[in-house]
Amino acid sequence: NHKKNSPNKPGFFYLPLQNVHAPLESPGGKYEAACAGVPNEDRKTFCAVASIADDAIGNLTALIKEEFSGEDYLVIISGDNGGMPSSAGNNWPLRGHKAELWEGGIRNNAVVWGSILPDKLHGTTYDGGMVHITDWHATLAELGGSSLPPKGALDGVDVWDAIIGQKESPRKEFLVNYDPCSGHGSCSGVEWAYRQGDMKLSYGVSEDTWYPLPTTDRATPEIVQSKAKATASGGVEWITSNESPIGAGSTSLSPLCTAAATKACPTGTLLCSQCITTNWATISKSCTTAPEATVSAYMCYGVTAWLFNITADPWEITNLLDNSTI
Repeated sequence: NHKKNSPNKPGFFYLPLQNVHAPLESPGGKYEAACAGVPNEDRKTFCAVASIADDAIGNLTALIKEEFSGEDYLVIISGDNGGMPSSAGNNWPLRGHKAELWEGGIRNNAVVWGSILPDKLHGTTYDGGMVHITDWHATLAELGGSSLPPKGALDGVDVWDAIIGQKESPRKEFLVNYDPCSGHGSCSGVEWAYRQGDMKLSYGVSEDTWYPLPTTDRATPEIVQSKAKATASGGVEWITSNESPIGAGSTSLSPLCTAAATKACPTGTLLCSQCITTNWATISKSCTTAPEATVSAYMCYGVTAWLFNITADPWEITNLLDNSTI
């Protein structure tokens, strides 16, 4: 209909595929046969539904070639979040899973294909820096010649020239998320993460582990021990209070720093973080190497801040703030 009714206007088409998602269901047949070598039954089903998605994408790209032959087109295939290990998703070697702010919960791949992609880039990987999912909005709008209404500043940036020119990405930072009432319903405290350049700073984030790929039909110990499970609707629920950020870090403050913070803001103080901020000029005299955010996190929520060099440590193994003497 778009080609018929608006032949001179660029079009935008969106198809959300739900195949690689809980609940795990497959029609079997050729799809499961193609995945017969997968040793884990859940992963085998996951492989089958991924194969169905692959067929669907093949049908779509064939239709695009047929309907828009001789015209410019671009296809972007992108995920929205990390996988859920208890439902056969896997983010190894990244840490964590869907619904968390660890890299395993937020990092995704994307595939770019189309007539306007230079031949020399076919089969290559862009490694010029970060691309945030909001950047596709600004990029596609620019490619389509759209004038976005001035309703407010855009979060996305146009990354097309960087991709086709294999140049440095204009994306330098992004707010991963900010939740003043984290815990997926338990409202257990503030949780946020922010990425700037190589560095990622997280606060109040629930500790999680790494989930190796199952090599047998038995679930790995990490999956068995995890309290986070996928719901029938594809969401995530925590079976116990595992979602609470308390105990998320191993960092401890020095006794002098702890004493100063406790004196200014005794245990049980309402608006604890605000109290730390109000009294920071005094507290900081005893917490000479610990930043306010770390003291507030540890004293108010029982957690530390996490700082990782994601470029050097995408697995989030080494917390650069993990120092027992701060």
